[in-house]
Amino acid sequence: MATVHFTEYDVRQLLEARKFSFRVKYDSTQNKNSDSEKRIDYDIRRRDMPAKDLGLRLCARVAPSAPGVGVKSTPGVALQWKGRIIRKVDHATRHDSIRNGVSVGHIEGWHEHIWTDQDEGRYIVAADPPIRNASLKGLIQWAAKKWNIELEEIAEEPLFRS
Repeated sequence: MATVHFTEYDVRQLLEARKFSFRVKYDSTQNKNSDSEKRIDYDIRRRDMPAKDLGLRLCARVAPSAPGVGVKSTPGVALQWKGRIIRKVDHATRHDSIRNGVSVGHIEGWHEHIWTDQDEGRYIVAADPPIRNASLKGLIQWAAKKWNIELEEIAEEPLFRS
């Protein structure tokens, strides 16, 4: 595993800073092939340093549904800094939450992964505020508001509606 050059404190400071989407780095959401993953990645920058690439990306994706299983894939959104996920929101029927290397309970449904120095992304909490719109667009908007990121309007595709 690569050495991380930031701390939990650095992550909190970055999350508190005003940020904006500088540009879309990758977008496959318009691909009409239903068997392919739909993904959009944004380059995120701080308002007080708009010219500096921090290596901060907002990545949203929805995997294709499993054929013949009848289970619809749920979207997920992650905030990556220098290639490491520092926040992520996704859905699971049941998920262990690890704090200081020990399971501290289970979370069901929509939850947020919180990066910590010791546990990295294994510490999870229930999504707060609760997620009301589980489309890809709704999840991106939830994450942007929660993580203090200003985004341009996101087009709604029928493919991503709940």
